[in-house]
Amino acid sequence: MLRRLLIENYLLVRRIELEFADGLTVLTGETGAGKSMLLGALDVLLGERFPRNPVPEHAERSVIEGEFDLPELPLNVKTLLGESAKGRQLFLRREITRQGRSRSWLNDHPLPQEALQTLREALVDFHGQREHQSLFKPACQLDYVDVYAGTRIIAQNVAVLFASRLEKKRELEKTKAAWTAHQKDRALLEYQLEEIERLGLKAGEEDALEARLTKLESAEKLALEASRLLGLLSEADPSLVAQSGQAKVIAGGISKTDRDLSPVAEELSSISSRLKDIAEQVRHYIDGLSFYDAELVRLRERRSILWELRRRHGLAV
Repeated sequence: MLRRLLIENYLLVRRIELEFADGLTVLTGETGAGKSMLLGALDVLLGERFPRNPVPEHAERSVIEGEFDLPELPLNVKTLLGESAKGRQLFLRREITRQGRSRSWLNDHPLPQEALQTLREALVDFHGQREHQSLFKPACQLDYVDVYAGTRIIAQNVAVLFASRLEKKRELEKTKAAWTAHQKDRALLEYQLEEIERLGLKAGEEDALEARLTKLESAEKLALEASRLLGLLSEADPSLVAQSGQAKVIAGGISKTDRDLSPVAEELSSISSRLKDIAEQVRHYIDGLSFYDAELVRLRERRSILWELRRRHGLAV
C-alpha cells in the first residue's frame, strides 16, 4: 500500500507531504481544493504523461516521491525490476525538469519507462471514467482467483516453470539455427576443398610458376625485339637487304665501265649476301623462341587461377 506521498514544485503545489496509515484513507474537500491534483501527481509518479509546463516559475524541477509497502510483488514485476525490487519497501521518485525531461528511480536505481508502466499496474489501481480498472483485466482476474483459492504459490511455481520452458525453447531454436549455419559452412568448405583438390595444387607451385613466367616473359621481349630487327633487315619497305641489293647492282654497273669501282662492287655484293644470311639467322632465332608462346599463355592462365584462389580463400600455394 501507499505509505507516503511527497510533492514539490508541481503545478500550484509548492510542497506537500502526506503519510497514510493502514486501512481506508479518504481525502475530502470542496471543488477546486486540489484533490484531483494530488491524484494526478500520483499518476505522474507512476509513469503517466505530465501536463504541459508542470514546473512553477520559481523552481527548476518538479519532484514527486512515493513510498510503498508491499508484502510481495508479482513474479513478472520482480523479474523485470531485478535488484531494485528487493525488500518490502519500494521508494519511487520522479523528477521533471523545466525543459520537459523526466527521470525515475526505484530504490535509488534508474527505472526505464516500460518498467515503470509494469510497476504501476502492480502498485495502484485508479478508478475513474478514463482509467481502466484492474478488475476487468484477465491477468488480474487470474491473480484474484489464485489468491482466493490459495494457489498463488503453485501459480508462481508454474510461472517459473513456464519461463524456464520458454528459455529452453529459445535455446533450442538458437541451437537449431547454429546447426543450420554449421551445415551451410560445412557445405561451403566441402565445395571449396573439392575445388582446390580439382586444381591439383602442389607445394611451392606459385613460386616456381612465377620464376618460369619471368623467364618466358623475358624471352617474349627478346622475340619482339628480334622481330623488329628482322623487319629492318628484310621486311621493311625498303629493307636493308633490298637496299644493299640495289647498291650492289648500281656498283656492278659502274664497275663495268670503270674498273676502279670494282672493289666497291665486290664489297657491296659481299655485304648484300651477308645481310641475307643475318636475316635468315634472325628468322631462325625467332622460330626457336616461338615454342614458348603456348606455354606462356597456359602459365598466365594458371597464375590467374592461383591469384583468384588466394583472393577468395586466403591460400598461398
